[in-house]
Amino acid sequence: MAHGIAFARAILKDPVATGALAPSSRSLARAVVAPIRFGPETFVVEVGCGTGAITEAVFSLGLCESQYLGIELNPLMIAALQSRFPSAAFLQGSAEHVVSALNDRGRSGASYVVSSLPWTLLAAENRCAILRAIAQTLGPEGQLLSYSYLSGCFLPAWSDVTRSVREAFSSVSLKQLVWRNLPPAFTWAASNSARFPKWSS
Repeated sequence: MAHGIAFARAILKDPVATGALAPSSRSLARAVVAPIRFGPETFVVEVGCGTGAITEAVFSLGLCESQYLGIELNPLMIAALQSRFPSAAFLQGSAEHVVSALNDRGRSGASYVVSSLPWTLLAAENRCAILRAIAQTLGPEGQLLSYSYLSGCFLPAWSDVTRSVREAFSSVSLKQLVWRNLPPAFTWAASNSARFPKWSS
């Protein structure tokens, strides 16, 4: 209930920045984090945490709080996240500063970056800066795990999003279509590993 209230407040304050009609469903959250494989050295960064639907899914897989950093721009969401996950580390700020955020914590990079950012709503310059920073954060086998709303594929900005992702990463893999979400969405993974096929133009 508390995170639902935080989401409603964020929508009323800045609906464009929030970038969603409703918090991500559990079905979508589980689909996004499904590719994650944990080990002692695994470190996960989440950008655009929102109220924590995907955060909860990450921790439900067994990740320790010490292996996680969440970055969220909205202070209302930060407060809700800290209340739900008091032992996890959250930073208020832009995702494009992910490299310096990790360096400040003595880390050179991450194994996975999980994102709920509204890619089609971001300004092109901001989107490209964020994608470049994420690519720099990830090692050769690291992955950006994200999702996009199915309806967003019909927006003019979608071609710009796909172009920006292809410029930042060597390969992109479409993962799963999730109907049980408002609105329906599909998950995707980006990497600089040759193991994944590249999106066709």
